[in-house]
Amino acid sequence: MKKSVFPVVVLMLLSCVYADSIPVANHSFEIIEIVPADNPYGAIPLITYWTEVDIDTQGSQSTGIFRNTSVDNDDHIVNADGSQLAFLGSMQGNSISQFTTSKYRVGKSYQLTISVCVSASAPPVGDNPLSVEFLYWDVFNPVTIVSVQVPADGLTSTLLEDFTLTLPAVQFEYAWAGKSIGIAIRASGTEGGFWDLDNIRVMEYPRTPNFTNDSVVNLADFSIMAAEWQDCGGASADVTGDGCVTMQDLEILAEYWLDDV
Repeated sequence: MKKSVFPVVVLMLLSCVYADSIPVANHSFEIIEIVPADNPYGAIPLITYWTEVDIDTQGSQSTGIFRNTSVDNDDHIVNADGSQLAFLGSMQGNSISQFTTSKYRVGKSYQLTISVCVSASAPPVGDNPLSVEFLYWDVFNPVTIVSVQVPADGLTSTLLEDFTLTLPAVQFEYAWAGKSIGIAIRASGTEGGFWDLDNIRVMEYPRTPNFTNDSVVNLADFSIMAAEWQDCGGASADVTGDGCVTMQDLEILAEYWLDDV
């Protein structure tokens, strides 16, 4: 049994936090819609709003989008976001990237989360990790700030798994401070296999603690935090993004409340 007490004094004096979401264009690859009656292959070699690098020797068929199969098919991806996903050839050099309309803000940290599985018909072979990256634009070239490797081992073809990359708090002197937030997903293996990608999300922390989405921070938000106090299991009231609801989250909530009263 968890033993903890929410700071009741603060609640008396002060009469599911969601992170501030950074818009990612075509984050779930639903654009362009693939109509089965018009496209018997259920796929197109184009990902709208993303920059594609396609170096495989298959006639530029290594990046694109495809329509999930019906639920009665053995290769149906059961937890896809929407009806379409992206595919990415496993050969090193293939990639998709995007610069968002948002900028890296001083004092804020960021998380990039992608949903990944492997192709049912042609999964990546051997040691073929996927690289997930935060980028910024340095004069003429995109530059990787941080990255995380996603291994193919252990992944299935019918269940997407989430992988998250964290960028620590931006400091004033960092080269990417004030620059557009960029993200990239890059293959680094051999030719012949494919990754399936979905639901690309970027979050900014600390979050704005308006848990009820009513445009103001009020006692309802404190009630939600009280119910999740010291919860470290993915609680909605984790403002800082460290995985737990603690005094630091409460202090940020109190600051926002004082600004709104």
